[in-house]
Amino acid sequence: MFLLLAAVMPMPILTRPNFSSGSADPDLPGKSRARGPEQAPRCKNPATKASLELALKEFVAPLISAPPRIVLVTFDGHGIRDRGTMYLVPANANLSEHADLAEQCLSHHQLFGLLKKELEDKIKIEDVQFIVILNMCQYLPTFLKHHEVGFMEGLEPCGSSRPRHWALCTSTANGTKADDGVAEQMSCSPYLQELLSVECGFLEKCVC
Repeated sequence: MFLLLAAVMPMPILTRPNFSSGSADPDLPGKSRARGPEQAPRCKNPATKASLELALKEFVAPLISAPPRIVLVTFDGHGIRDRGTMYLVPANANLSEHADLAEQCLSHHQLFGLLKKELEDKIKIEDVQFIVILNMCQYLPTFLKHHEVGFMEGLEPCGSSRPRHWALCTSTANGTKADDGVAEQMSCSPYLQELLSVECGFLEKCVC
């Protein structure tokens, strides 16, 4: 299981100076500068919901003084979808009933809310993009299904607790399972392998 965190810098823009910090651009009030802090992607193996939240808080804390243009969170691990909510399942979660999902797992609504509360609400920059990529199952095991029938299927994060600019990307469709690959041949999923590949070029490969 991997929680990949990265402060992503854009390609150099010829019409704008390449500042060394991510504070406000004097030529574009309210906009972030072209570069943020030099921070390589990091990887965690969260055991509990609390450790998931802590890893995210520790990641965004240094970004407050120098916000990057893009904040990327990629989760590659166990997941469950219950109607309009995707749950990131920590390594040590012990799920036996529906109530355990909210108690032991971090929902994607909570993830976006944490990014807003711990970073966006603490900076004056208005154009930071928050991207969350979830490579996880969107399947709800029968023993965890709630007795109530629900119709909410959309995954749009709660409007009052999400960043202004956000994007949610998933590797699977509703009701399907993620590809784990062959354990003997790789240390992470095929999806994360491709995301970290040189050919993709989106992120520097730091694990696997």
